[in-house]
Amino acid sequence: MVEEHPLGYDNGQSGHLIGVDDTAQPLGIAIRPEDREFIHVSELFAASWPSAAWPHDGKGPPPKVIQVLRLRCKPEVVTKYVRKREDVGLRLSAEDLKQCMKLPPPGFDVYGGQPASEQQACVRANVRQLWHGVSFTCAIGEAQQDGSVVVQPCHDMYCFGCLIIKNGFKRKFALMRDLSLHRFGPGHYFTTVAGKSNDYSHNSGALLLCDVVCGRVLQTTEGWWGPRVRSSLAYDTVHGVVGKDGDLNYDELTAYTDSSALPRYLVRFEWPKSRRMVCRTCKGECWTASCSRVDDVARNPAPEV
Repeated sequence: MVEEHPLGYDNGQSGHLIGVDDTAQPLGIAIRPEDREFIHVSELFAASWPSAAWPHDGKGPPPKVIQVLRLRCKPEVVTKYVRKREDVGLRLSAEDLKQCMKLPPPGFDVYGGQPASEQQACVRANVRQLWHGVSFTCAIGEAQQDGSVVVQPCHDMYCFGCLIIKNGFKRKFALMRDLSLHRFGPGHYFTTVAGKSNDYSHNSGALLLCDVVCGRVLQTTEGWWGPRVRSSLAYDTVHGVVGKDGDLNYDELTAYTDSSALPRYLVRFEWPKSRRMVCRTCKGECWTASCSRVDDVARNPAPEV
């Protein structure tokens, strides 16, 4: 029997899961709080939660991480990501890498036995670990009364976090929204700031930490709020940075292909239950504290898919 890799994958050449057949279902693997991996993710979360953000408004520590799940995606999702990473790594020049944005690299040291080839592939393609905020309507990552942790994604069609875990990122959903709502055009948005991503989690009390193939990056301090501009087409991603004349409070990175990102961890943190309700009737687009449809949600749960 092949020994399972700490990340759940092989050396990165095929993108297949170790010890798991190709029909394996997505799930999360609960990490013990005493493990270095849990500590690393928790410290990254705390360090990237701005002091001005709720709930402390500069008067206390960031929310406490209560559970970290290492995510195991479908083999086909991993394979597409690995191929994208390899393609970008072959294309990037040494000069391109010098111009890469200054973001912390993935924490390779916490993964223990991660092969050198995997590390080198990430460096060549300019891979970074970034936060992504998305709504969860289920209890994945939460402890139950018997002490067990929910590790299986749900089947709620409005639980967008579980849809990403199961099927990867899908840009087609961004294209369905008003393009004027996208700062850097329709794509997948990430950031180094957990508190910023939480603004888009609709009070779920959970965030995704993803491996993102940044590749060749265009840096800018201003968004264009509409379709992708021609000047950005020669780049893999767009990195919005905070500047004196810009309109950003925190950095944002936009990737434009589905295979550019792979959800690696689900992080559950302390968040008041009154602020964690997600209205499935409104498809996660509202704040249910003031939504008149909350009672309808209780009577008419979302269909399963």
